[in-house]
Amino acid sequence: MQGRAVAVYGLVLALVAAGAFAYASTAETPEPSLDDPEHTLEVGETFTVDDRTYNLTGFGTQQGSPTAKLQWVDEDARSLEEWTHAEEPGGTTVVHDGTEYWVRIPQTPGNDSFTLLETPGENASYSVFTDDDGNWLVNDGGEYVNLEDFEELERLEVELDAEIDVGEEDDVRTVRVDDITNESVTVSWNDPVATDIIVPQADRSELNGAVYTVHVPGDGTAEFTSDEDDIEAYLGDHEDSNKFDTRMDGLLMTSTIAVVGIVLLLGLAFLPRKE
Repeated sequence: MQGRAVAVYGLVLALVAAGAFAYASTAETPEPSLDDPEHTLEVGETFTVDDRTYNLTGFGTQQGSPTAKLQWVDEDARSLEEWTHAEEPGGTTVVHDGTEYWVRIPQTPGNDSFTLLETPGENASYSVFTDDDGNWLVNDGGEYVNLEDFEELERLEVELDAEIDVGEEDDVRTVRVDDITNESVTVSWNDPVATDIIVPQADRSELNGAVYTVHVPGDGTAEFTSDEDDIEAYLGDHEDSNKFDTRMDGLLMTSTIAVVGIVLLLGLAFLPRKE
């Protein structure tokens, strides 16, 4: 009696395990797709949203889901730097056309210009220093001259909003004078900034104020759309696909439990009988 019961129940569990496993193994997960993407890009290709251009730089994964990596460059970005007023020789200097200059700012209110004062070269026969009152003087072979009366040092008058090339060798840049105070000069220069963006698949991502969704089909391309109807349909397909995967996982779990049940029944079948 005990053997027959084990056989019957074992057969039922075997049928359940086989059926669940066979269906879960052969059923194909529905693949979501964008029917009419606005942009289909390979790595290195670009698309523009308003006045911003995005470059597809690669792919990745985030929490198991594919992602597209985008980059945009702000060509108008600027970097700032301050040149402080050189109160004495040895103070702030900049290099222009291969020559070093001190930054000298008039100590008067409402400045709209400043002076770049050439520094003495290494082989100069004169030197520049300040006296106890802060006046700049030149020692020219033992003869002391007020700097204002010494004409061998070049002076460049630079006005507010003017542009000037500064730097040495491979680090020369064109700077614009943005502000002048008694203490310092603020300059800026064009310094493009690259911004990287990760766009996850099956999600809404904002690109320059517009909402986009990306699909990564796995063939080396990324598909983008901002059409709300297409986005809704695509996200709906993903939801259906996730539900399908959940059901298949459930069937595989059912198959596993049925197999474990068969093993337990076989074990029970060989237990000694109580007479």
